[in-house]
Amino acid sequence: MHRPLTDDELEEIEQRAERATPGPWEAGVRYERFGVNEGVRPGEGPFSFLPVGRCYQCAQSGEAPVALERDRFGAVYHVHRVVTDAARPASRWRTISSAATRELVVESYEGMISAGIQPRDARFISHARTDVPRLVAEVKRLRAALAALDGLRQSTEAVQRTTAALREEAQRLRVERDETLAAMRRTRGELQAVGRFSAGPNGARRGSN
Repeated sequence: MHRPLTDDELEEIEQRAERATPGPWEAGVRYERFGVNEGVRPGEGPFSFLPVGRCYQCAQSGEAPVALERDRFGAVYHVHRVVTDAARPASRWRTISSAATRELVVESYEGMISAGIQPRDARFISHARTDVPRLVAEVKRLRAALAALDGLRQSTEAVQRTTAALREEAQRLRVERDETLAAMRRTRGELQAVGRFSAGPNGARRGSN
């Protein structure tokens, strides 16, 4: 039987998600750094075959880098988003990377004992980085909505109880009014009867000289 999450458990799930590498994550993607031809000595060095200001990945893919970095010696590197999943049959790497920080979260090579991750599992794991916080937020939203509805239910029940009490009081007052009117009519009738008995034929009271 499913046991509802407690507030503490929900808080723990949220904290685990917050402590993980920032998202979103991407399956089958890695961010690689490539040296740039800075053109310091044209025609010399390992990057001399590249146009000045470009790297190997720039020349191969024609895509602009997502970031520029410098090492401690001042050399410039391009950071490129490189697809590594089954969409490129030549690649047998299984990767999950953070698009926010360009960190590698998971990397394994197909055929290695530790490389049991499948593309469908990688997609599930990568989406979990954003799915879990969204689900936690949705659970909190729904719980707040349920709490608001419960408050509204309690208010409605209080109004219904008050209304029922007012109806009972109104009914009691109607009965009391009817009884009072009936008593007044009886009293008026008795007074009229006493008045007729006391009056003489010409309107004089009996027993007068």
